[in-house]
Amino acid sequence: MFAVLNAYLFQHRSISIPGLGTIYLETLPAEADVADRTMLPPVYRFRFDKYFDAPDKEFFSYLASQRNILDFEAIKWYNEFSFELRNRIKAEDEVSWDGVGILKKDDSGSVLFESAKAPAFFVQPTPAIRVQREDAQHTLVVGDRGADQRRDE
Repeated sequence: MFAVLNAYLFQHRSISIPGLGTIYLETLPAEADVADRTMLPPVYRFRFDKYFDAPDKEFFSYLASQRNILDFEAIKWYNEFSFELRNRIKAEDEVSWDGVGILKKDDSGSVLFESAKAPAFFVQPTPAIRVQREDAQHTLVVGDRGADQRRDE
């Protein structure tokens, strides 16, 4: 089941679980590390919002097509799945969602989310060495004088 949910999460960047909340996939852009002459890769992480937990109709259509069932059966099935997931979190203290993170409860019974780390091989820095060619020719425009102003001269 988590494979279908992961596919939806990675495509649509969020997934809502009734009674629990919504998991969002966030991307922080790549950065240049000038001192080490490397490009640091983008960072992917998951964020959990326990206040919004209503899946949209598009999700149920996706789920129905993936499981080859009708939309109303997908709604019923997903609500049962989320009910069982909430019960597992209450009974086992934590539930691991492969590739996404861990859902667990705190001392007061609230659901917490711990994001999974991205695989190390996927997020390696890349060397970024500036290439300077001595004989290269290119046009350099200085100031605000563009191509339109040059035609008038």
